[in-house]
Amino acid sequence: MNFLSRLFGSKKSSHNELDDLPPLYGGDGNSPQNPVIVNCCSVNSKDILINSFLEEKHGVKGTDWQSGFEYFVNEGGVPEYSIRAVTITLADGASRTYYFDISRPMNVAKKLMKPLFDQIEAKQVQKTVEASGTSIVAHMLDPNTGYTRHPMVIGEQIDEETVQKFGEGKNVYIIVAYEKGIPNHIICKREKWEEVKAQHDMIDDAGGSATKRTMDELRKLNSRK
Repeated sequence: MNFLSRLFGSKKSSHNELDDLPPLYGGDGNSPQNPVIVNCCSVNSKDILINSFLEEKHGVKGTDWQSGFEYFVNEGGVPEYSIRAVTITLADGASRTYYFDISRPMNVAKKLMKPLFDQIEAKQVQKTVEASGTSIVAHMLDPNTGYTRHPMVIGEQIDEETVQKFGEGKNVYIIVAYEKGIPNHIICKREKWEEVKAQHDMIDDAGGSATKRTMDELRKLNSRK
């Protein structure tokens, strides 16, 4: 078994185990730590499922309760754009807030829009780098946010020696791996980064263990250099 096979396992099946689970499952939705998990692949379906949960709890929308404001929870340990807080007002004036894990529909939406966002992001980053003689493009691979590009200032955000060792032109390649919720930034050569990215693209929602293996394997590689 080669390095990448050990890192990510064998090629995933076309069957998604999430499809075997009910549309709504998980917690009671009373806190961000115990959300109702919304199991669908569409943002529109997500809204229908959330409304069905609320109507089962509180009756008919528009009669027994009214929609209030919504927002994404931004707390330590909560992945970005994953937990949606939904506030409603009951007929007696009381307010209730429920929390929903909408990771799956959001991930599908992000994948559909990713090509457009990538083009816009690439142009913005390139303009920033070209306007500065001391900046480079950092190609980031993060299991939470996927592939993104960021301008980095040499001497402030990254040292010159690291750029010379791992950089390629005005580019450096970084893999973000999480250990107990803490991000670890691992800089590597482009060839190895591309291999890891190809495998990352094949990982399904249960990729946390693969991320840890990524960090361990890359640390071993860096220790040999």
